[in-house]
Amino acid sequence: MAEPPRKSHWIPWTIAGAFAAIVAADAAMITLAVRSDPGLVAGAPARLGTGNVLPPATGLRLDAAPAGGAVEARLRDRDGRPVPAAAVTGAVQRATDAGADAPLAFSPARSGPGDGGAPPWCATLPELPAGAWDVALRAHDGAGNVLATATLRLRR
Repeated sequence: MAEPPRKSHWIPWTIAGAFAAIVAADAAMITLAVRSDPGLVAGAPARLGTGNVLPPATGLRLDAAPAGGAVEARLRDRDGRPVPAAAVTGAVQRATDAGADAPLAFSPARSGPGDGGAPPWCATLPELPAGAWDVALRAHDGAGNVLATATLRLRR
């Protein structure tokens, strides 16, 4: 006599399907990871996070804002009046890739009537890949001491 056909042919296909779903999900996650972020460089997040935690106690603040393809920075006192700075330095940084850091060359802009003799400082931003970027800024006095720090977050 011939044996009746087995009704459990679905069991191996279910097991194979479960493994195929896991492999497909892994492939999707790998694709997202490769396209989204260059990876983690040890120390880079700490470098960004600790640079501006405790600004100097000068009573001054450094305001920064994007201005088209540039960054504009202005040193202000407690009352919001512009204060002259001898120099402003800065860099574009990516928290996950210290190799992508790029210094910015700030120069004083033309002084306007409301500047009070303290024009803003401007720097042109380089071409940046998509993602989150930080612009770390420092205002210095004539002796090179840091007067104030600021961080500007950019999304490209």
